[in-house]
Amino acid sequence: MVRPDLVEIFDRYASGDEGAIEQFRPLIDRLDPDVVWDSTELGVPDVADVVHGPAGVIDFFRRWLSAWSDFAWETSNFEVRGDDVIYDVHITARSRKTKLPLDQYVTHRMTIRNGKLVAWRLFVDRRDA
Repeated sequence: MVRPDLVEIFDRYASGDEGAIEQFRPLIDRLDPDVVWDSTELGVPDVADVVHGPAGVIDFFRRWLSAWSDFAWETSNFEVRGDDVIYDVHITARSRKTKLPLDQYVTHRMTIRNGKLVAWRLFVDRRDA
């Protein structure tokens, strides 16, 4: 399900409102200082495959917002495996550069330790998560 408040924040940020990122502060504060954010398998142009630390995660979203528009997502099939939370995401968006659509199903694996997100990895095939 797409949360309208998050979409509003993304839209504000994409339109140049840098202050919108501060509304993510409670989420950013939950990131481990050494968090690894890995979207290598998605292979999205103009977005870094792997970033590190909270500043890297913020940069990831800055690049995503500058490369894509009209994005939405739906999450499903949540599963907890020890420190990992695995779930499926259906992403739709449109490239700002080529205007081509992105319509992809991916699996996310978030690793949480001591209340902090230490890793977020994306997989094309759930079996690899």
